[in-house]
Amino acid sequence: MNSRVTNRLPAKYVVAAIFVAFAFGSAAYVSVRVVMNFYDWCCNNPFDDQKFDGSTWKAEHALQSSNSVRGRMIDDLRANHLRLGMTQAEVLELLGPTDAESEYAQLSYLVGMYSGMRMDFDTLDLHFDGATKSNRLVKIVIVQH
Repeated sequence: MNSRVTNRLPAKYVVAAIFVAFAFGSAAYVSVRVVMNFYDWCCNNPFDDQKFDGSTWKAEHALQSSNSVRGRMIDDLRANHLRLGMTQAEVLELLGPTDAESEYAQLSYLVGMYSGMRMDFDTLDLHFDGATKSNRLVKIVIVQH
């Protein structure tokens, strides 16, 4: 009589254990990403870590980069360079040609993927009154598309 004892688990238990481990690992990864994205969304300002530099800004004309350096310059640009009441000609001299044509009195510049969940491009949209000959800047807004 051959009484051999084996300590192996049946294959179905091994497969189930691998599946459970994978599921818990995936859930943990997703949970960490959600917390990190929430922190970035509520506590981290992606638009404030670089001083505005006109030549660097203009060098990224029409560049569709998710990490465009333009996005990191926006707070300094708005605080120290753009002023409500500037003419459209003054803004074009400062920032260069627009990245998107608009039939409205607006200039739009690509600035990367910074707001929200970083899935869509953001633009810096500059609105002008359009009613006067001087076409003055009346609104500055970052738009997530």
